[in-house]
Amino acid sequence: MGITRSDKEIWEKIKNNDKKSFEILFNRYHDSLCLYAYGLVRNDEAAEEIVNDVFFKIWSKRDQIQINYGVKQYLFRSVFNASTDFIRQNLFLSRYSFVEVDIERKECLASRSCGSSRSTSNHTGLITNLRKAVFK
Repeated sequence: MGITRSDKEIWEKIKNNDKKSFEILFNRYHDSLCLYAYGLVRNDEAAEEIVNDVFFKIWSKRDQIQINYGVKQYLFRSVFNASTDFIRQNLFLSRYSFVEVDIERKECLASRSCGSSRSTSNHTGLITNLRKAVFK
């Protein structure tokens, strides 16, 4: 039976670029973090992507991250924050898609030419401009 290193010991090694320690931390928490994220976002793929992004950011910024409490708590808080961002973004996008539908409906009613090439090109241009304004 091997010696189990504490999260604090693992974190100190990660900060010193130890990839094996990062792999240990990843294997120790990945599944439980995915379950936690799934409970928040209710989407398997999104949950796994959120967790993988959190681990990627941790590795990328390992020399800048200050963990003032437990590593496990830091991981779960990071996944919670990323899941919350995901939910907010999807809520915004779902509202935005309703705006697209509403704009298209109003444009069709105003022009009385739903499906015409002029109506479609105007709609496409309007949506493109909206996306540019919102997502710059």
